[in-house]
Amino acid sequence: GPAEAAVIRPAFYDEGDLARVTGVDADSSREIEWRRIRGGALEYRPSVAYQLRDAVLSKGHVILPQLVRPLTIGPFPRWGRYVETEPEPALLTATFNGSRYFGHWMMDELSRLLAAPRIGQPVAPPRPLSNHQLDYLKLLGLEQRERSDVLFRQLVIIDDRTQNAYRRERYAVLRERARGRRQVVPCEGVMLLRKQTGVARILVNEEELARQLAHRGFRIMCPTEHTVEEILDACMGAKVVLGVEGSQMIHSLFVMHDEGTLFTLQPPNRFNNILKTYCDGLGLRYAFTVGHQREDGFFVEPVELMRLLDRLA
Repeated sequence: GPAEAAVIRPAFYDEGDLARVTGVDADSSREIEWRRIRGGALEYRPSVAYQLRDAVLSKGHVILPQLVRPLTIGPFPRWGRYVETEPEPALLTATFNGSRYFGHWMMDELSRLLAAPRIGQPVAPPRPLSNHQLDYLKLLGLEQRERSDVLFRQLVIIDDRTQNAYRRERYAVLRERARGRRQVVPCEGVMLLRKQTGVARILVNEEELARQLAHRGFRIMCPTEHTVEEILDACMGAKVVLGVEGSQMIHSLFVMHDEGTLFTLQPPNRFNNILKTYCDGLGLRYAFTVGHQREDGFFVEPVELMRLLDRLA
């Protein structure tokens, strides 16, 4: 299909915050981040499916005579060994980032699983999945088939990097399934705590902010201490979901209010707005504030945060 023209709304933030940014994620650049938050006109490339003939899936890599592509972190295989041949078409649903980060697994791999029925059986290399990941597969009625040491006569990979209409359509299905018949329990917003999980981004005054937000009528929750059902119930229909930038925020995206705002607290040395890209695809609003660097992490000024929340309302 043709490229799709779109106009993206900008993020909601204080312009002065950008002066505090000292670094971005290793996989990004200042230019990419500024483009994400500024919004404006852009073109979404269509998703493209590539059919690989006689590709081997082994040791977390896709192996062809002219190409070796890693899907998991692990030693580079010296040759493509296989013990069985699969004649039926298969769709590779695993991605390298999806194997490393829960957020990419949720947003990039689950949407690929929905593409599988039209293409072939969904396959991925064996990987350890968390309880949350297993719960999501069950809740959303999806299955990732783990295969290893297999020669695929036809292995399809999708280049699915933009939030085009086909991808947004699949997000809408995931949102519908995750929301199900869940009840909305009204609140001012939800704060998802990061504590010391994932890649180290320590918000030194997270507890103090949580107390102030609870006083404001926010529901406070640490996703690592709850089941998927409990997290989704807490975030269902929320108009604002706030927390340190990171994959714990992803839980809210499929169930929050249609016009809801995802609000990230950004460490100055790792300014990252990949979540803005997902919000664009889901039609959600996106806000952020940049904290102040401390030796042991970063600090968000409560007064600045509350002022931004007042303006958001």
